[in-house]
Amino acid sequence: MSLGLGGGSASTGTTITPSISKMFVFDTRLGPTEETEQEKILFYFPASTSISQQMSDVGLAEGIINFSRTFQPDKPVHAMHTQKCRQVFIQPEKDVWFSLAVRNPRTTGRDGDTFHEEEMDDSLLLMMLEEAHKLFCLFNGRMSDVVGSVGVEGLRQKLSLLLPSYIASSTAIQKLDITYALGGIRYFPVDRLTFLSLQSFFHLTQHDFRSLRAGLCLFDDLLVWSSLSTHSDTSAIYSYIVRQVVKQGGQVEESLSSLRRTRLLPPAKDPDAPPIFAPYNNVWVLPLALSGYSTLQLGAVAGKIPLVYLDGGKHVCHLVVFRHEKLTWAFLLDESEAIRGSFLPHFSGFISNQVHAFEQTLSNLDSRVHQNDEPYRYLYFNHMNLALKDSLSGKGTTISPEIQAILLEMHATLTGG
Repeated sequence: MSLGLGGGSASTGTTITPSISKMFVFDTRLGPTEETEQEKILFYFPASTSISQQMSDVGLAEGIINFSRTFQPDKPVHAMHTQKCRQVFIQPEKDVWFSLAVRNPRTTGRDGDTFHEEEMDDSLLLMMLEEAHKLFCLFNGRMSDVVGSVGVEGLRQKLSLLLPSYIASSTAIQKLDITYALGGIRYFPVDRLTFLSLQSFFHLTQHDFRSLRAGLCLFDDLLVWSSLSTHSDTSAIYSYIVRQVVKQGGQVEESLSSLRRTRLLPPAKDPDAPPIFAPYNNVWVLPLALSGYSTLQLGAVAGKIPLVYLDGGKHVCHLVVFRHEKLTWAFLLDESEAIRGSFLPHFSGFISNQVHAFEQTLSNLDSRVHQNDEPYRYLYFNHMNLALKDSLSGKGTTISPEIQAILLEMHATLTGG
């Protein structure tokens, strides 16, 4: 359900692109009285907003949600449209709501501003909220579990350390398209022998390193192989690696060369914030060649390797990532394994030869694929395994706004949006 208020007219002039106005998270169970109402707020961006305005925005959002339940008790409102703004809501966990408000694109002119309310789509903004929650859960566990372990204040702190960086690193809203809304996984087409070789390599590594629970292999932004048992975990880690490691273009070798020279880690924006966003994650996204680094230097790197929460928080693992050319390997080692500086060169030495060989094999396969470009324009998505394939990415081909609007509407209809 969405609510629409306002209108617009055509005009000419300077176009102002859409931008995030505010994003907040609140828990309807907290702050039951008027005096304690501000306790509902778990996170608010921008943080400089006055408490009274934050309370007003949260109160309005809660009022809209409750009002919409009058018409559909089991399916409350997910979006509200006004002339100047579009706001979306999701409830990813019981009683917890995420909300994102975006300023509509507008054209300035001598007669005033003309707002283009229909040039954005709810499904794109809803995906931004879903991705924010998914990323939080990947690195912290479910919010209800966080409250159980560190309390509500601990949850507020974790949200304040992660979500501002997520907002700052997110793709510009005007560049989001149907492929983003689908939230799919792009797979690398490999032959049977290569796939079995990757699987055999992982099992051999697992035999020597008993704490190794799972692994993923990517070539550029394509998933080649994964041993994770659930599509949700695979999607979460794949999306993180593609957006914060592969597409950020960070040069891992250069980052560690700098570390070797200075013996210092790059400063984070907030000293308490986990270094999971580019460029700060370059300190623990590792190259294969580690033999030239001292145990002290690698110990500093090992201390930055993050934990990830899999299968709804049932399993906690260290996320150890190696990059070589276009190949990225993510290894998930059980939390019980203490990652020390001496462990990293031992592990990289074991996998090095095979990773080099796989990179060469996949590069050859990739060149053959690009030699056989298909003349058709298509978009394929499989909801069962989240497989996404299209003839648009990286080829300078774009979907017209009209066709994209139709595809997004179809997607919303098929998913019950």
